[in-house]
Order: sequence, then structure tokens, then C-alpha cells
Amino acid sequence: MQMAAPGGAAFLFCLGLVIFSRMKKDLNKLDLMIAALYLRYRRREDHWLSAFWTKLFFGLLGMVWAWCLFEWSLYLIGFPRPDFIHEPYFMGVIFGLWSLSGFIIHKSTLSFEELSTIDLYPEEYIRGNKLAFYITILTAVIILLH
Repeated sequence: MQMAAPGGAAFLFCLGLVIFSRMKKDLNKLDLMIAALYLRYRRREDHWLSAFWTKLFFGLLGMVWAWCLFEWSLYLIGFPRPDFIHEPYFMGVIFGLWSLSGFIIHKSTLSFEELSTIDLYPEEYIRGNKLAFYITILTAVIILLH
């Protein structure tokens, strides 16, 4: 019976670690945008607050997109556009939806600890900032055209 070389098992183990570490570092677009904006605006003494505001900003963008999808679906079904958004009591509903959207973004993206230790390559940093800028501008245009 022929035995495998012990170096082969170590090589396969190291290869698996390299593949796993590359999979771990590959960020989806939302994580990339959050990490890039976090790295751009973080402060050393209160990094968790910078991460919180970054995620809350993307929660606001997510809330706007969810509301637009809701209105577009009402339009496609044939219902009229809701007119109650201009009422003053509706601000509580908006802040509630913003909080819910921010919580969903927080739970589905990188944790505060992962953000505090993250370091992006320069091209990833630039790509994340560009994506965040484009999404922000597109959301602002949708709000203004609304």
C-alpha cells in the first residue's frame, strides 16, 4: 500500500486556506460601498459611530428605493399614488421605516468589528466610492423627480 506524502496534505490544506481567505475577502457591492465610505469618514476614537452612520445612510437609500418600488407596483396594478406622505404625522412612519431599513442593512452586511479591521486595496476603495456616489446621485434624482 502506497502512502501519500505528508507534504501533499499540507499543500492541500494551505491551498484550501488560500481559497477560503480569498472568498472571505471578496465583498459584494453593498459591503464594498459600506467599507469604502466607512474608511473615508471614520474617526479613530469612535469607529463604531462612523460605521453606524454609514449603515444608516445606506438604510436611508434602501428606504427610498423600497418606497419607490412600492409606488411603482401600485401604479402597475392600477391603484392611485398615495397622497398621505405630506401629512405631518407621517414623519414617524418615515423614521420607523428608516430605522427598519438601517437594521436590515446592519444585519446583512459586515459587522462593526469586521469594519474596524478592514483594509481595501486602492482600486477596491475607489470602486466602492464610485458605486456609492452613483447610487446616491441616482437616488437623489429619483427623489427630485418624484
